[in-house]
Amino acid sequence: MALHFLLSDQTLFTNPELFELDYMPDQLLFRESQLAELAFRIRYGVEGMHPAHAICRGPPGSGKTTTVKHLFREIGGGTDGIVPIYLNFQTGLKNYAICSKIFTRIIGHDPPGSGIPLRRLMDAIAEALLDRNVVLLVCLDDLQCLIQHDAENEVIYPLIRMSLDYPGCRAGVIMTTGEMRPDLSRIGDLSFSSTLCGEEIPFSPYTAEEIQEILRLRVRGAFSPA
Repeated sequence: MALHFLLSDQTLFTNPELFELDYMPDQLLFRESQLAELAFRIRYGVEGMHPAHAICRGPPGSGKTTTVKHLFREIGGGTDGIVPIYLNFQTGLKNYAICSKIFTRIIGHDPPGSGIPLRRLMDAIAEALLDRNVVLLVCLDDLQCLIQHDAENEVIYPLIRMSLDYPGCRAGVIMTTGEMRPDLSRIGDLSFSSTLCGEEIPFSPYTAEEIQEILRLRVRGAFSPA
């Protein structure tokens, strides 16, 4: 009986994936201004200059990740010369794994599993960016998870300094955090703080009316017509 029920064509849902936690809506609602601000900051990279760094700050569920992913989807869909890489630290990525993912995306193959200094990985990434004449744009999502492991000077610092350490290399960093209290510009040593120079883009909580509209559209798309 249970198997028959599972295999039945009768269902309440047309698109049940709309209720998945990682669902990516086609339309970005109520975050157009933040999306435009992010696009403004990276447009310098499209024009052959250095993209600006940015910090997206807001409570959990305020649309930070969705906004960045929408931006990256647009870039991946037709903006030549920019390589967007999204990294989420809630998955438990360690320093070497973070740099390895960037290495693989830029160079096209995995680095050795271990034993290579992070500096050498960053050297190879920068050389590849220069050879291909492309811009690296990295999103460090849930930044507070990385900071808890005291890794900001090993991962973030080399990324935001890439344009300084490798003349001609262009790289931008978008950081998101749900931690409202700390000033990220004060995290790390003085050289880290002076190099960051990332202005914040605030994400306020959705209003009750906005939440209602988001859910209404999702329910309409997920359920089968009556």
